[in-house]
Amino acid sequence: MASRSIDTFDLLGNDAPRPASILLCDRPYITDDSNETTATAKSIGGHTMAVSLWIANPPGLSFFSVKCSKPPNSDPKSADFRVFPHVVGAQGRFVLLRARFFFFLSPDEYFMYKASDAESPSLDSYDA
Repeated sequence: MASRSIDTFDLLGNDAPRPASILLCDRPYITDDSNETTATAKSIGGHTMAVSLWIANPPGLSFFSVKCSKPPNSDPKSADFRVFPHVVGAQGRFVLLRARFFFFLSPDEYFMYKASDAESPSLDSYDA
């Protein structure tokens, strides 16, 4: 995954008006950074995934960042993901992400991110 600092991107500030549409990268950055768009959900194996949306005016590329926390009983040396999260589809304020976490016989899991101006963003988990 990407190692570039999020601070080096030309992104919109918190008070900037949101563009009517964005160009969205299908691969997220793995980072501890978060912003006002951050939403969290728990996987079926107990991992907690936090997803943040970083918006840029087109033709700049907007992207997601992801932070994963392991369940308390997991091996601290194991990786977080067998398959890194990635965008499967997007429509309007909804973005569907897919990931596979690192635990025994882990299935693909889907997460629906809902961006919002009026309320808090949300992230809901759906198993395959």
